[in-house]
Amino acid sequence: MEGEVRAGLKGFQWLQRMVIGLFVVALLAAIVLPIYTDEIGWRLQERAAYDGVDKLFTELCGPNTLASPPFWMMPARYYSAVFNSLFDSPIYVRLSGILYALVWTAMVLALVRRAGRDGPERIALTTIAIGFLSIGTMPLLLVMSRPEQPIMLAWTAALLLVLGRTGSGAETTTASAWRRSLAILVLSLLAMSYHVKGVATAPLFLVCLLLVAKGRQAVVPRLVSGVMLVAGAIWAGHYWVDRFLCPDDAAAREAFEKSAGAAIVAADSSAQILPLLTKALGNLSLFLYPGTVAPRASPMADWLPAEQITRADSFTFFLVVVALWSIAMIVTVWCLLRAMRRAWRERRLDDRFLLAGALLAMFLGWSAIGFTGVYEATFTVPMLTLGVVLALSTHDGGPNFARGLTWAAAGIGLAGFVSMALLTAIYGAPLTASTRTPGYVPGQHFSITPFGFDAIRRDTLAVARQCGIVDPVAKQRLLLDDLTYFPLMHSRLPEHRGALLPPYVAAHDPVEYLRSIRSDGIVSWCAALPPAMQARAKRQGKMCCLAPSDF
Repeated sequence: MEGEVRAGLKGFQWLQRMVIGLFVVALLAAIVLPIYTDEIGWRLQERAAYDGVDKLFTELCGPNTLASPPFWMMPARYYSAVFNSLFDSPIYVRLSGILYALVWTAMVLALVRRAGRDGPERIALTTIAIGFLSIGTMPLLLVMSRPEQPIMLAWTAALLLVLGRTGSGAETTTASAWRRSLAILVLSLLAMSYHVKGVATAPLFLVCLLLVAKGRQAVVPRLVSGVMLVAGAIWAGHYWVDRFLCPDDAAAREAFEKSAGAAIVAADSSAQILPLLTKALGNLSLFLYPGTVAPRASPMADWLPAEQITRADSFTFFLVVVALWSIAMIVTVWCLLRAMRRAWRERRLDDRFLLAGALLAMFLGWSAIGFTGVYEATFTVPMLTLGVVLALSTHDGGPNFARGLTWAAAGIGLAGFVSMALLTAIYGAPLTASTRTPGYVPGQHFSITPFGFDAIRRDTLAVARQCGIVDPVAKQRLLLDDLTYFPLMHSRLPEHRGALLPPYVAAHDPVEYLRSIRSDGIVSWCAALPPAMQARAKRQGKMCCLAPSDF
């Protein structure tokens, strides 16, 4: 009997290694994933280290478009400026995304190791975590180089700090309490520096701050750090929301305020807030974000090739994803209820219970906001996954539950394995083919290939010189696209064509707008320009340029 148990455990270890190994291979293989416009665009929007201010794609929103970030956000801006200056090519956008995804995967493995009680449980929880993260397009979403990545790294590091002390028993010394509390504070400020989503993680950081140090010696460090964290969240919340209110662009403002959260912030009175709160509660959904990882026949903004899967097969995939998460959530609720009862009986709360509750509350709360972009899954599914894993680690169901957990892990691991194989079959060939031709990917008008950029850079600089743009540093408000941003990123306050030219419908005439801000020109992929602009443009290869005299 003991030999059978040992053999079974060894078999599950092999399954765990295979799932982790294939997941890592999937992250590495995502090098062929075209770079979606937001991956370049958010770099353009956080340029305070270059320009002294952050901005949006254009200045059409009005006076709040150019915003000086709080002083404590500047380290993140300087890091981005240094990284983008040293690695000024789209290939490094994708490589950095893969690197951060691999680092986060290592952090997840460390977190599960700290949460699990013994070897078999750690194997099961690890397989569940990586299995869920392997389902659907999640491996591709995890490598997208957007603000979700540093935010995710920050809150996962905070969880590791908390679980690193679990079970120590002894009270924290004063020096250690200050170090650990300030570390949580710094991580929270880092997360809030990158995106408004970082502000949404403030409650999780507060829970981590509560748990990261124990005893009387830790009261003052936690209290001081907590006050600073709340103040930082309020400051950051005003900064981020004010940037997106768009007083001078009704269309952009209306699009932004479709989000319940943004509309609540922009509301002027309690009479406006009450129906918006009702709307937010109506938005609550367990499956909105997990379901978005199912491959679609028509992916959002064609971030993946379209029509690679039928709508019927896509819906079947969605149903399987929902079924797996439904089972996981039912068991999670059962574990949390038992942990709550145990805490009441023992007058002691398990750190893992509190962390799981905070993660799941954040996941559910973000669904109330109403943002539906596919990359919202990058922000929420990791929260849900680790919330489920931490909840499962609190179980006290005995040997029967442990056996069930092991078999459930095997099922989810195999589901992740099959999903990654299907993802390769669906998207492998078209994604690989997209790497062969530099520039924008045919059929994916908002995506560029990370390969073959040297020729693009050469033609960009050559055509820019034809328009008098010899030294980009001396130019301002150039209208750029995802291909021309890196060669010309040292110009001042560049504009992004994504918020001015078709298919986006701007409220202002693009040419008149560029004249009004005294733009020094347009440098873009020719096919991305309207026909009238193409007709007046100077050309070099597939790159085009218009000087102000050509407007």
